[in-house]
Amino acid sequence: MLQVLILLSPLFVTCLHADQPNNVLLPLTIKGSTNSINMIQETEGSRLLSGKKTTRLNTQSSPQTPQNSYRQSLAELPGLLVTEVNNESFASMNFRGLGDPHESFNILLLRDGLPIAADPYGYPASYYVPPMDAVAKIEFIRGGSGLLFGPQPGGVVNFQLRSAPDHLREHKILFKHTYGSFQTYSTYNEITQGFERWSYLVSLHHRQSDGFRQANSGYSIWNPRLNFRFYPSSKDTFFIDADYHVGRHEEPGGLALSPAAGVLSFTDGVEHNTLKFDRLAVDRGQYTIGYDRIWSDQILTEARVWAGRYDRKSFRQKLGGAPAFGGLPLGSANTIESQTFYSRGVDLRGLIDYSLFEQRQKFTVGISSLEIQSPYTSDDGASPEGDGGVRKKDLDRSTRSLAAFIENKFSFGKFALTPGVRFESIEQENLENLNVGSLVPLRRKKLVNEVFLAGLGVQYELQSRWQLYGNVTEGYKPPTFSNTVPRSTGATVSEDIQPARVLNREIGVRGQSQGGYLDLSLFWITYSNQFGQVGTNFQNIGSGDHKGVDLALGHRLYGGLYGYLNASWLDAKYTDPVSLGKTPAYAPGYVYRAGLNYKKGDDWKVQLQTQILAQHYGNDNNTSQFEIPGYSVWDLSGQSKLGRWFGHLSTNLHWGIQNIMDHRYFARVRSNGVEPASPRTFYAGIGFDF
Repeated sequence: MLQVLILLSPLFVTCLHADQPNNVLLPLTIKGSTNSINMIQETEGSRLLSGKKTTRLNTQSSPQTPQNSYRQSLAELPGLLVTEVNNESFASMNFRGLGDPHESFNILLLRDGLPIAADPYGYPASYYVPPMDAVAKIEFIRGGSGLLFGPQPGGVVNFQLRSAPDHLREHKILFKHTYGSFQTYSTYNEITQGFERWSYLVSLHHRQSDGFRQANSGYSIWNPRLNFRFYPSSKDTFFIDADYHVGRHEEPGGLALSPAAGVLSFTDGVEHNTLKFDRLAVDRGQYTIGYDRIWSDQILTEARVWAGRYDRKSFRQKLGGAPAFGGLPLGSANTIESQTFYSRGVDLRGLIDYSLFEQRQKFTVGISSLEIQSPYTSDDGASPEGDGGVRKKDLDRSTRSLAAFIENKFSFGKFALTPGVRFESIEQENLENLNVGSLVPLRRKKLVNEVFLAGLGVQYELQSRWQLYGNVTEGYKPPTFSNTVPRSTGATVSEDIQPARVLNREIGVRGQSQGGYLDLSLFWITYSNQFGQVGTNFQNIGSGDHKGVDLALGHRLYGGLYGYLNASWLDAKYTDPVSLGKTPAYAPGYVYRAGLNYKKGDDWKVQLQTQILAQHYGNDNNTSQFEIPGYSVWDLSGQSKLGRWFGHLSTNLHWGIQNIMDHRYFARVRSNGVEPASPRTFYAGIGFDF
């Protein structure tokens, strides 16, 4: 399948090169204001965003934090819930209560438009997120993102990285070093060089920490990257991007809610750890070749071919009779799980700007393919800290997908309609080769799903940079590998298991100017056919309604003082007979975020932020053990230029205090207990660029 797509790519480009009027320039993007947020955008490259609820965040407008503190860096994206993971082992996000945020299984994370997850279909866990020091912009697409990118119930977050210089003869060298509480150290180093026809960017990021728990809570991450660009002409861009990530993460475990025999509790102190030997190792490499061409003033094409390898290995001590929730493991052995994902993919997209009804219209088309092979093994180690052992499970898993989509923006004066459709065919295989102790024969599951999505975006121009907009769009989530062949002994799966379906409905008003922005919307999401377990059988059971209001407001108050406020009010309830009336996990009734940002040119940046969440639950059963009390947290960060030396060398000081009030709270609850959030931390560092 992949080879056929590569061979057909010249034909795809040729079909787009139709005769079109040549007197109108192709508007690829709409430039935003000087604010950090851009709410109104017609296109991004070959992608149509008209009528979709999209927020684009410029990360350079605020002081950056040393670690990937998504609570701070993503604070201006309403509706996105972040639950911080202190050992930095994975991203944990969800949207409007659509699924557990653990490993961001229910929201699609992208890096420059390509998937971050190990397998977006069978195992959509995100153990890698690019360092925020390397990110130029973050794009958050809600309803309509399924038409553009496929499998996700909860929207798309696209991290757009800085690339090699564009057609400029320039060079820059950047070094940044940061030190903080709990032996935290972070560094980001970047060299860029531009010539007449080609340019490159080389970067190296590293961060490490001992963590705030007493033991086994540290991490170390290395992330080198190379981005090379070649410009054969003013209309052609060819690039190669190579990115590698190595993460080693200790896992300190969860705590019980109250003191009891055999457990450590949250009230005993957030610094305690229950796990002494558990750890996670992640290695990820992805290599991308891209080619963009502007064929004329009306036609643009983008092509991406990529391949990668993702290794995930975990080492977990067995409980051995200890309580699961906050207990101290007693087992004399461990479980070693190893998963490797070999992936390769193709993504081809094109945009045509044409004339109809004496107005400019836009048409976009795309095809994509992804193939993944992912063997899985599980061993029993001979000791709690063992690195190898006796093989217990062995599976061969694979995913193949082929998707095609089209969208068209029809403009009629101030009114625009953007209908779109997407067809996706997904083939998954999950073959058991070994399952010691299983009560059923070896399971060999092949699942083929064909998904058709449709959507409609509407917008009406009130005045310059102000719009009424609406969106009705479908989305979906395919069964994962654990849904088709559960790892638990004796579990069964329904033969007719189908992808879960999402219907997004949203209507709102948005606008922006040089002084600020506003986006206010009402939404209603129906999430049906969710996966669940009845007895020992996995099947489609869950359905729910998610209704609410999103508000995003930012304004320049006085001089360099800028303030923002965003709020999400959510009423989410299950409507199926099994969980009728219960609230989905991680669906707080309200989330408030606010901040004040003072900026004096490039010399001073200071930002004070707060986040306030309502009480909610960490499971769908709403049991008291999984209740997450409401909490608030404050953060302060700053950046200042110390001066310029020897004509070219510039120095910058950055600093911050996270969780200023030293509030003791937790935002995550897992089966092994609550995971305490970090207490008050300090950091400071210095950067050089020339």
